[in-house]
Amino acid sequence: MKRNLTSFSLKRLMYKGLACAGIALAGTSAIAQTTYVPMTFTAGKGFKYDVVVEDTVRTVLLQTAKVWADTTFGTTGPAANLGINDWYLLGPNYYAQGAGLQVPINGALPANGNIVSAQFGVPQLNYQLAPYNADNSLRLQTNPLFDTLKFVNTTLTGDVFILGAAADGTDYSTATANATVTLLFANGTTQVASLVFPNYTDSTGAGPAREGIGRVNGAVGGAQSGRVNRWPRLYDRRIALAPANYGTTLTGVRIQKTSGTVLNIMGVTVANNNCLPVATINAPTGLTITTATISWAAVTGSAGYDWVLASYPTLPATLPLAPPTSAPGVIVTSGSTTAAVTSTSFSTLVPGTNYVFFVRSKCSSGSSESIWNSRGVTTPVCATPVFNAAVPATTRSLTFSWRKVGTSGVQTVNSPLHHHFEYALSTNGTTAPTTGWTTPAPPNDTFVTFNNLLVCRQYYLWLRNYCTATEYTQAAAKGGVTLCCPTPGVVNNSINTPGTARFGWPGSADAAVAGYLYSLQIGTATPVPSPGPQWIATPDTFVVFNNLNPGQQYTLFVRSNCTDTVTVTPQTRTIINPFYSCDTTGRPRITNVNLHGAQIDWNAGYTPSPEPIKWYNIAVTTSPTPPANTLVGDPTLPAHNPPANRYFRIKDTFFHPTTLNLPPLTGGVLYYVHVRAECDTVYRPPYATPPVFTSNWGPWKTDTFRTPVTCIEPITPVISNVTSHTAQMDWNLYWGIQGYEYYIDEFATPPTGGTLISFNSLNALNLNSNTDYWFHLRTKCDNVPNFSPWTNTPFHTPALCNLAPPNPSLTTIASTSAVFNWATVPNATRYDCAVTTSSTPPVFPDATVTIGTYTATGLTPNTDYYFHLQAKCSPNDSTGWTSIPFKTDWPTSASTIHNGVSVLVYPNPVNDEVTVDIQNNPRGTLQVIDLTGKVLYSTETRNQKTTISMKPYAAGMYMIKYFVNNTNMQMIRVQKL
Repeated sequence: MKRNLTSFSLKRLMYKGLACAGIALAGTSAIAQTTYVPMTFTAGKGFKYDVVVEDTVRTVLLQTAKVWADTTFGTTGPAANLGINDWYLLGPNYYAQGAGLQVPINGALPANGNIVSAQFGVPQLNYQLAPYNADNSLRLQTNPLFDTLKFVNTTLTGDVFILGAAADGTDYSTATANATVTLLFANGTTQVASLVFPNYTDSTGAGPAREGIGRVNGAVGGAQSGRVNRWPRLYDRRIALAPANYGTTLTGVRIQKTSGTVLNIMGVTVANNNCLPVATINAPTGLTITTATISWAAVTGSAGYDWVLASYPTLPATLPLAPPTSAPGVIVTSGSTTAAVTSTSFSTLVPGTNYVFFVRSKCSSGSSESIWNSRGVTTPVCATPVFNAAVPATTRSLTFSWRKVGTSGVQTVNSPLHHHFEYALSTNGTTAPTTGWTTPAPPNDTFVTFNNLLVCRQYYLWLRNYCTATEYTQAAAKGGVTLCCPTPGVVNNSINTPGTARFGWPGSADAAVAGYLYSLQIGTATPVPSPGPQWIATPDTFVVFNNLNPGQQYTLFVRSNCTDTVTVTPQTRTIINPFYSCDTTGRPRITNVNLHGAQIDWNAGYTPSPEPIKWYNIAVTTSPTPPANTLVGDPTLPAHNPPANRYFRIKDTFFHPTTLNLPPLTGGVLYYVHVRAECDTVYRPPYATPPVFTSNWGPWKTDTFRTPVTCIEPITPVISNVTSHTAQMDWNLYWGIQGYEYYIDEFATPPTGGTLISFNSLNALNLNSNTDYWFHLRTKCDNVPNFSPWTNTPFHTPALCNLAPPNPSLTTIASTSAVFNWATVPNATRYDCAVTTSSTPPVFPDATVTIGTYTATGLTPNTDYYFHLQAKCSPNDSTGWTSIPFKTDWPTSASTIHNGVSVLVYPNPVNDEVTVDIQNNPRGTLQVIDLTGKVLYSTETRNQKTTISMKPYAAGMYMIKYFVNNTNMQMIRVQKL
């Protein structure tokens, strides 16, 4: 896209970037004999493009005054705003004012395409851009793309200046382009240089030849953005022609892009100078702090030379092209020589100063000069003597020494410029003192000793060489440290008994030591810095402590006291003050071993004050090794499960492994019981959270037991305190079981079940006297259910009715009845009565009563009978039968029963129902009682006859008991078939 609108073009130069540093060169003075020639090139070679950067082109129809070359818009901004957002005008610079009115502004590319460089300060240095309608850019886009620019004018020699920029079309880019440039000479030789071109949109790119070649506008009709004369930029770079190449004709340059973004080369200028320069400046000779001689190689045909000596604060990394016309360089002196003279000498130089020596040749015609050649030189400083190492003589003195002979090229004491040394002592090693300088007297002028210094203190000797009346060396410092306060020596512990310890140390003979400071700490805690309240002064080399806490850990810290300071690092000795002896326990006794538990007991042991036994440690484990000395948590409570290698702390002398919420033991396992006494406990360290404590223990005592594989029956119970109605049963106690089942009866055969209890004693009540009993007992170990075999223990209750038998008497007699009375027998609960015609006592009584009277009815008149009576204390305890004869009256005889009630029971024996006939129809109570005295049935009488069902009862003997208000009691024996 070419439009012949202006005489030059940087077509489509877009605003898109930032900066990259280039090669910055110092400015030059105007040199009349050097001509800056903008070069033209062989047609069709190199310049093959007419753009710096391509981007999407969105053209806006503008009004008149379209004298700019082309318009390209950036990629930001909405299409609805015609896409005009950040755009540039090239050629005469314009900006929008009003609706499309274009107003030209200054500062952009000139209309004639002639760009004067703003970088090197040389007004003659310019570039002529190719016309707009021509190819005006050497555009290298890829690596390692290269091309060659052939000069049309081939008679030039001098430095080469190249105009260009990196341009990749990215907004605000800082991408640079790197190139290798080869200068081509007519004689076939070359010179190579490496150049870096910043991006054309980089606002900080170093060394711009021209800035503000376009402008930015926010929108058509918008205000000027204010970025004119800032972006974009073109840069020029100088290739200094090697002095050896002067006089050799330049024919062109070959440019190869080596890395980075797109490279655009816009023009080349040659600083032509045919006057040959000085090719070599020799190193200075006779260089001292104030003198130097500088020589150079002669130039053939030279009419003479100009030279300039300039001083600089720092020696430039790249030497200037010409002597300075302004700071930072300052011209010291200058002059000229004839053609035969190629050196000059200086005698008033300043020590330690940077100089640049400039020299140029004057051509034989005398009408022109060569370019300047230069060499840097630095005068040495006034020599500082060389220090030896500082010698710390004692805690209070230091000796410093130095050598008079310096290094090569440095003034020594033998030099006329050396007058004497000066020194000063300071504790500041950064800034030299302003006062207090001392001059040592020869011959002892290379060392100095300082006394009465502070102990363990850093000092600095500042030393300088007085070289001239106005010239000292820069003062140099050498550091030294006085010996620190000596240590008291290794601390020993000669006595360490419960409550007492003695420490000692060798001490120090150093004169600075005035005594010692010590601090005793619990544990290994470091005391507060000394001096402090925890430190105690002593002139001795030992210390004794009493009232220590046995079992506690202590650390003694000892420092030497040197009055104004102390030992830097204290000597330490850590001990554990031993416990008092702690008595041992007896070997544990293990009893009542069962499937899930055991009883463990031991002797208490005894230890008097100051450390009596306070606890016992007990563990039941499966390991023969006693548990570790670790107890976590509150020391007053059991804290662990012994199988986890822990123990319990208890105050008892017995222990059951199933207590304290521990699981029961396992059957068939070998267990180990470990027991020991614990006398005291201390905490190490005392302030730990949670606290860590250790104790004073006696030795472990260990025994073993193995649990059985089955549930074991109790040891045969002991039955004691047997009375006629009670007995006490006691047996061993198993732990870890559910309890015991028991049953009491009169049979040796074990029962099928019993009553469950959880204790190991029983007081049996309501027993029958004079009876053989069996106490059946077994262990219930768990819920399986798992029972042991029964133990069956017999016992006998004593008789109560073995006193005098009852003595009955006949009180009333009739033809069919008789009334008998007798005195109460002690302990009797009832009486068996019977009337027979035989003197032999019956097998079964006719009736059983609980009162001392009986009325026999239904007798045969005028018949001989026997009344049989025995007292019963229990079913198996009776007095035996007592019999008395009597005879009934004749039938005509009147009844004499007045104090009793006639009770008839029939049928007897009975199968189903029995009838009780109570004559005179009194109201009372009827009961059916078995032979053990247990009441099976009870009812109130309402009529003369009462029917009782005997079906529910087993075959055997039963008693029908009748009584009224516990009086008039009668007992009739009934046999149930």
